[in-house]
Amino acid sequence: MDIKKLQADLAATVRGNDILKCEVQNALDALSYATPKLKYLELQVLKKDKNINQLTNNLQECMKELGVVMAILPKVFQERDFMWEKVKSYSEINMLLNYEINMLKRKEVALEGTSIHDIVHQNLTCGAAENVGTAAKPNGIMHEPVRPDRPKAFSSNNSSVLSCIQIAVDIPSQTASDILDV
Repeated sequence: MDIKKLQADLAATVRGNDILKCEVQNALDALSYATPKLKYLELQVLKKDKNINQLTNNLQECMKELGVVMAILPKVFQERDFMWEKVKSYSEINMLLNYEINMLKRKEVALEGTSIHDIVHQNLTCGAAENVGTAAKPNGIMHEPVRPDRPKAFSSNNSSVLSCIQIAVDIPSQTASDILDV
């Protein structure tokens, strides 16, 4: 009986040994499968670390640029406000100029049927320069008499215009629109 019991124990031990060998082989197979997977994961971790480092560097550069922009931004806003004030000022000037243009167009329409000779004679401040001799005016303009080689030079119609020009030159504070208003 002892031999049979020893044989049974031996058979059980051999089976246990075979089972352990199978399990060790399975563990080695799993390890051989896990090793490349582990290396692949280690490479992935290295790539992720590189990406994290790159993103960290990018973040630091962006923070520096943001600091520069934040320092410049008040000046940009100030310049924008200044430019806006200029635009408003130019808009007002433009509106005034358009108004003046419209007024001058109205005066032009009103004066279209009237000759320059009529306008000058109606304007008493200009006066009619009847005598177109060689007399010098205060501003230094010399009027020459009508000469045969220049038959139309300073005829009586032109002298009225010259008289009006004389007044415009003598009174620099008076604008062309003021002269036409009178």
